[in-house]
Amino acid sequence: MATKTQVVDGGSTGQVSGTVAVWNQADYPILISAPTKQAYVYCGVIGFVIDDISTSGWAWGDPQPDPPPGTVLTFAIYIVGIPNSMAGQQPMAHEFVYISGLGDDDISRAFSVRVGARRIWRTETTSFGQGRDGKPVFANDVAESDEFIQDGQPWSWEATFGALSWSGTQTWDAGLGEYIPSLTAIVSLILNFQQHKGQGWLKYASLEDLKWSAANLNFSGMSKTYGAAPPGVGGKVTGGLGSLELTYNDTLDRTSAWVHGLPKIVDFSAFSIRDRDGDLLNDLRVSGPWQASLEVPATLTDWSITP
Repeated sequence: MATKTQVVDGGSTGQVSGTVAVWNQADYPILISAPTKQAYVYCGVIGFVIDDISTSGWAWGDPQPDPPPGTVLTFAIYIVGIPNSMAGQQPMAHEFVYISGLGDDDISRAFSVRVGARRIWRTETTSFGQGRDGKPVFANDVAESDEFIQDGQPWSWEATFGALSWSGTQTWDAGLGEYIPSLTAIVSLILNFQQHKGQGWLKYASLEDLKWSAANLNFSGMSKTYGAAPPGVGGKVTGGLGSLELTYNDTLDRTSAWVHGLPKIVDFSAFSIRDRDGDLLNDLRVSGPWQASLEVPATLTDWSITP
């Protein structure tokens, strides 16, 4: 016999949050362009981008850049989305940051995004041993399985990036034959640093406090070196709990990009053992072998990892 119970997502399941930052952007002596070209996170089709536009300019809508006197670098901060399937990725909200090199060379913005809602179906299957019926008696009489179901469209979405925001509910476009904007459920993240130059192995970009469904993504012990290892020439990305950090000492353009799939989250916070009357058995001890180990996404297989 199988029974199903449904738990409605309270908002955190499927939500992604964190902080995107660039650092020491006015430290490099040649201020034609910034050391870091871009740092961004894409959550499905919604992206959060810090972009050096000092030489490329701004090709999108108002407001337009208006650098004050003394500006040496101009960054665009924006949320990216896709209005409909006929349009490419476009900034849905943006602002500009102007750097003069007078101690204003760091940019950090927190982001958060949720697309639609998911529900969890928990299926409990009971199978009684031979000669028994009624309530299950033994633990192996009961099996549990969970399945996440994405709510059907139209979806609502919420995205914030510092003071910027973009939110709403999809509407049906009869001409295009689709719901707009063109959203997808968040099933993977694209994390990216695009570095132009740098010196002295300074920290130039970071992703911090990265959480998916309220749990930190764990990059602890992971690192990747570009070019020669320190103290030579190149770059290095170092991972931590919910964080990735780029240090650099090179004059070559390098891009560091990774894809992270849906995390597996193990939570024993509600684990308990009760007797047949429903009373907690606090004097029992349950032992392992419980083990938490790092799960490395497929795109990170060329990284080194320290146990």
